[in-house]
Amino acid sequence: MFKFSFKQQVITGFVVSLVFVLFSAISTYLSIKSVEKDAAWQNHTQDVISHATLINLQLTNAESSMRGFLLTEKPAYIRPYTTSIAIIIPNLQELKALVDDNPTQTNNVDSLEHYVNKKLAIMKETLAAQQSGTKAAAMTIVLTDKGESYMDEIDRLSDRIILEENNLLVQREATTKKSGERVILIVLGSAL
Repeated sequence: MFKFSFKQQVITGFVVSLVFVLFSAISTYLSIKSVEKDAAWQNHTQDVISHATLINLQLTNAESSMRGFLLTEKPAYIRPYTTSIAIIIPNLQELKALVDDNPTQTNNVDSLEHYVNKKLAIMKETLAAQQSGTKAAAMTIVLTDKGESYMDEIDRLSDRIILEENNLLVQREATTKKSGERVILIVLGSAL
């Protein structure tokens, strides 16, 4: 049998320990990066939910303001409408960018965009009729309930987008938990 001198045993022990420490450090680093990536995906999911919710909220706010203007003809009611409209399209574009890696969500957001544009067009048409002095024409547009049916579709699509993201969030939280557990195991293994 091959016998090491004391010096060779110390050097061998040091090299083995160094290799093990390097392996542990690299494994820990990669696991921590994995946890960071998983957390970023969770934040991404929350961003998608926030954008979908904000679009729906701003559309509701714009519609309420428009109806207030139709009833009262006070210009103060048109300011919240204008503010909300200015927020909707940029948020819709950001939402599209956020989901461009997910074909299911891309289809959902494309459908949402279609109905949002229809809703915005009918609100614009209603206001144009009101501002041209034909309040009856504006009220006729409102009473067709087209805008309401568009809003129902927007609500349905927003709910679908949020449900899909909540399902993804559950999966991503599980992945983050596994990554965190792996980091703990690596650190404990390294300590042993």
